[in-house]
Amino acid sequence: NATLEMYDQHFLFDIGIRQDEIQDKAAEDFYLKAAIGDLGDLHNYYGYEEYDAEGINIKYERLYDRSFTNLEALRKKGPELIKQGYTTFMLESPPDPAIQATLPFKIMRPTEKFLSTPVQLGRNPALTFWKDDTLTAILVNGNIYNLKDLEQTGN
Repeated sequence: NATLEMYDQHFLFDIGIRQDEIQDKAAEDFYLKAAIGDLGDLHNYYGYEEYDAEGINIKYERLYDRSFTNLEALRKKGPELIKQGYTTFMLESPPDPAIQATLPFKIMRPTEKFLSTPVQLGRNPALTFWKDDTLTAILVNGNIYNLKDLEQTGN
């Protein structure tokens, strides 16, 4: 029940996120990899977790244009930049996918070309949730992070 602007039109719909368990490279543990599993009117369905996006405008991910040298520096500065609407950051040496799946932001290498992930089945977009021109939450790696929670944890 969120509104997303696409093709110069506003669409009201639900987003169902599927999280699959992926085995790590060492075959010792699993991490969750998210993707859109369904779009449209999903009022007849229920999820393990639900987020009421009534009155929310969704915007696509936004890239911070400066690169970070290490994950620790990004963790320190990230929460403040997320509050400004950034969801995607460049990191010289990205961590393993298992670590990336737990972070409240997306990571890419500075040499990669940035393409905003579309809201489509099978894709894993990073989205920002806005109410009355105020950022309230972000969706990254299939997880919704309320900004108030991020401020408290400093993640």
